[in-house]
Amino acid sequence: MKFKTSITIAILFLVFIGVQSCKKTENGAPVVNIIEPEIGDTVYSGSDVHFHGTASDDDALHEGKLQLLRASDDSLITQLSVSVHGKKSYTFHEHLTVQTNVAILAKAKATFSDHDDAITSKEVLIQLMP
Repeated sequence: MKFKTSITIAILFLVFIGVQSCKKTENGAPVVNIIEPEIGDTVYSGSDVHFHGTASDDDALHEGKLQLLRASDDSLITQLSVSVHGKKSYTFHEHLTVQTNVAILAKAKATFSDHDDAITSKEVLIQLMP
């Protein structure tokens, strides 16, 4: 009787270990870093906002976009979608041209998602000038 109980416990233990090892590990959200522009940079009308940084995911990135938004109400000034589908890491180096006749406090925002619909955004405040 003790032998059957020991065998039963051993089998249950092995089944438990097998089930635990088959579980998919949790995919974390993408990691996004903006190198440029830097906080407080001033960009004049007709010039480019130099957008440089990195995005990565431990599984794979799905979508990415770079935006300039008004800081006061998040209204869109301009944006660019970047092709990152299936990449584990991506370095962006883009230029967004600014046209304005008034001073605008703006957000330079980078947003990336992965295939699990996890989204990460980073932003820096910059000044757009006529």
